[in-house]
Amino acid sequence: MKIALLTLDFPPDFIGGVSAWTKDMATALHRAGHTVTVYAKYTGDTRTHDTALPFTVQRVRGRSWARWGGWWMRWALLGKMNHYDHVICATWPLAAHLPAIPRLAVAVHGSEITCLEDAPPSLKALAQTAYAWFPVSKFLASELERLVPACQRVTPLPMPLETDAGIAPERGEHLVCVARDSERKGIDRAINIAAATGRPITLIGRSTQPPNGMAHGEISRAETMALIRSARALILTPRTNSAGLGAEGLGLCMLEAASVGVPSIGCDTGGVREALGPGLLLVDPDQPDGGVINAWLDDEAQGMRAQAWLKTHHGPDLAVSTLMRGLL
Repeated sequence: MKIALLTLDFPPDFIGGVSAWTKDMATALHRAGHTVTVYAKYTGDTRTHDTALPFTVQRVRGRSWARWGGWWMRWALLGKMNHYDHVICATWPLAAHLPAIPRLAVAVHGSEITCLEDAPPSLKALAQTAYAWFPVSKFLASELERLVPACQRVTPLPMPLETDAGIAPERGEHLVCVARDSERKGIDRAINIAAATGRPITLIGRSTQPPNGMAHGEISRAETMALIRSARALILTPRTNSAGLGAEGLGLCMLEAASVGVPSIGCDTGGVREALGPGLLLVDPDQPDGGVINAWLDDEAQGMRAQAWLKTHHGPDLAVSTLMRGLL
């Protein structure tokens, strides 16, 4: 099949979850024998990066992307959509401004719906026309149902990341937290959890140094994975905002950690439980029991359990087969 993936966020200049998902999904579809073209926002000279990929990347030029991005993509696609068997849009705000496309599929990742108290008219309209929806967690599927019950063909989609990137022979004793510098991400909780265990923490995504560790700010996915690989465990303990909205959609960093044999510590917020697998679920992340956490961390088999679980719940093959069933 010929498949188009549409996104504003794409490497190398974007490092968030949508960017990672789009690249991983395009790679998985290509490996499965499909012809894939990614349409992505132009961010400068990315030819070296793009030509090294096994699929085609078309960069779309435009200005004021925050306001007009969907329209730039719409104009770039005029006259081209009949070339594809399926068109998959990475986010609904982008899809809402596209031309009428038969069998348009829309992925759902998190804050683009979890921060909404009510569905805006554009989302309601898209719910009537989109052929299929692919939230990346059951929690996001429930959020989609809350906002637009009219959505048809909703299929929770496994993440297409590689599930076996090799387990590090030796891991350090420190903990790591990968999160944007936002109150909802619960970075303060992660710092306190590390302090309760007496272990240092490495922050990725936040530049302010914690009292018990180091901070690296925003770095590439490859650099992030190198730091995760050396950690004892990853912490993701987000919260909702004051209105109870904005819950974590899934927690890709927990799955990435599992892919290198690093277990995770999480809480029951949004889709985190789904990404945690056999990890340690904290009932009250604001009152961590350092002794209990350390006893869990001292079990060397936790990393292997995490990776084994990941292989049965996510991965390129499972993601593609689930996607294809949802598109039939």
